[in-house]
Amino acid sequence: MIPLAALSPRANSSPPGVQICGDLRVVFLDVRARRRVWHLDQGIGCIGLYADYLCSVDSGEKPTVIAIVDDDELVRIALQCLMKTAGFTAVAFASGEEFLNSGELERTACLIADIRMPGMSGLELQSKLSKDHHKIPVIFITAQGDEKMRMQALRTGAVKFLTKPLDKGILLDSVRAALDS
Repeated sequence: MIPLAALSPRANSSPPGVQICGDLRVVFLDVRARRRVWHLDQGIGCIGLYADYLCSVDSGEKPTVIAIVDDDELVRIALQCLMKTAGFTAVAFASGEEFLNSGELERTACLIADIRMPGMSGLELQSKLSKDHHKIPVIFITAQGDEKMRMQALRTGAVKFLTKPLDKGILLDSVRAALDS
């Protein structure tokens, strides 16, 4: 067990916005209290009054980023909230093109993508990543999937194909399995 005193920030030994807790140096980039109320018929929702701490831990390793690509803003927000609540760093994009041009490709450890989107589809995004030798596990989500589409996605390397409404437990288990693969 770690003594409570070891987890307390060290006073006056670090610059503003930086706290030393045990052996970790925590850099607080932005701290804001927000009230967030979200509900989606897709079965994913977050509700609460809490402090949203956007922080990074300076440990020398790249953070594990879960990238979310969906043209539906409410789905993006809800999935990002779910991933953050589960302890993941999550970034969201409205299209495959936006994701590819974001600079987050190298930090992405898992991609959650809608199959059907305007412009580049989720399957086209997966194909582009594969063609460019980016080995990012992909979890597809869709409201309009059929067995043929499911088989095509899995055959081209998707780790999971989930239909909406999403079960958040199954989605989180799929993300954890993708990160372990």
